[in-house]
Amino acid sequence: MSTMNLEAPEPETESPSGAVIDLRNDGSTVTELAATDTGLTDPKKRVNPFVALSAVGALAVLVISGGSYRVLLVALSFGAMILLHEFGHFITARLTGMKATEFFVGFGPRVWSFKRGDTEYGIKALPLGGYVKILGMHNLDRLEDPADEPRTYRQATFPRRVLVASAGTLMHMLIAFVIFLILYSGTGRLIDTDNMQIKAVSATVGSVASPASAAGLRNGDRIYTVNGNRITGTVGSDGLTDLLQVVQSNPGTPLEFGIVREKSLITMTIVPARVTLANGATVGRIGVTSDTFQVIREPVADGVGHSIGQIGKALPQTFSALGAFFAPRHLKTYGHSLVNAGGPQASNGTQDPNRFMSLPGTVNVLADASRVDIRWALELFAIINVFVGVFNMLPVLPLDGGHVLIAFYERLRSRKGRRYRVDVAKLMPLTYAVVTILIVIGISSLYLDIRNPLKLF
Repeated sequence: MSTMNLEAPEPETESPSGAVIDLRNDGSTVTELAATDTGLTDPKKRVNPFVALSAVGALAVLVISGGSYRVLLVALSFGAMILLHEFGHFITARLTGMKATEFFVGFGPRVWSFKRGDTEYGIKALPLGGYVKILGMHNLDRLEDPADEPRTYRQATFPRRVLVASAGTLMHMLIAFVIFLILYSGTGRLIDTDNMQIKAVSATVGSVASPASAAGLRNGDRIYTVNGNRITGTVGSDGLTDLLQVVQSNPGTPLEFGIVREKSLITMTIVPARVTLANGATVGRIGVTSDTFQVIREPVADGVGHSIGQIGKALPQTFSALGAFFAPRHLKTYGHSLVNAGGPQASNGTQDPNRFMSLPGTVNVLADASRVDIRWALELFAIINVFVGVFNMLPVLPLDGGHVLIAFYERLRSRKGRRYRVDVAKLMPLTYAVVTILIVIGISSLYLDIRNPLKLF
């Protein structure tokens, strides 16, 4: 059995303190959400294609949506999420003695900055995230001042390198925990009450009479079935989500509703009115305000436990989703979705529920969820943070998980006080392949979200 030699070939020398210093391989890098610097280019001149694509997509969806304040707020939330990811790298680097030379909000051309201590803080032209530059992430990085070598990432101890590399993911888990805690013990969670109860019947829908009012729906009625299908009110199952989708996707089409009124089951036919949205799409509306949930708040102590439990449930679901996406059978389905996007074989964006969504697609889904209830949008955003955190820890460069894997590998190969060093140049073919896959996923997801967007409602 042969083993690839990943050790850096350059000679090493001992520093006065006894730390191993590589005098020929020094430098700095930029760590970014889901795409850290490969060391092949100058970070000051590089705009990561994965993040840049997401930024362009976000700007596109803002323009398409007509500047909807909900879309804008969700987009800013994603920017804050990325910024907090980078703050995780920054603060742990500072606390562990590493030198972070830049911390910017946004990327692209520099707009404004100031320097305090070793770090330059500032704003760049595209304020949809941020980055932190930490010196010496690997052996290909170059230092302007060799005296900074002891404060580089690569010279830090194994625990400190693992902490800094994984800090972005830890920050995502913290964000998810805080959101879940707010839901459990702050705003309250929505608990299914089995049926959809009518809270109010509108007199009109747009410029026409309300179909629900014309059919005789009353406050307090419960929608039990639609076209014979049971309504449970559970988001993501054959319940509330499907009811909304049926109504919205059938403007002008008669639908048979089963209604529970005073312990009796009655049926009535309702024809959803045609409503044109700001983006030009036509959907159905019947003109009711409904509620399938009760708001339940818990003591903070219980909320903490349940929040941790929610993250624990989301982790295996994330691994399962990633495995399902990259399964050979699904990749074939994914290719079929790309070929038929927007065509007659596409089914309202649900033809491939395991696919990735682009940033603009995700922003629109969260904005739609917030229109129904902000709690749904918060819960989805927490789950997205768990997903992004797990994805970013996949053990390949340029993801943060690649740096963690290198730290573990170097630790296992080090002997008798002599640190083994991985030569990152030998990993470049794999890194290029990963970057290519990320770009393909990003472009194809954006294409699908434009041609055949996924819809929760």
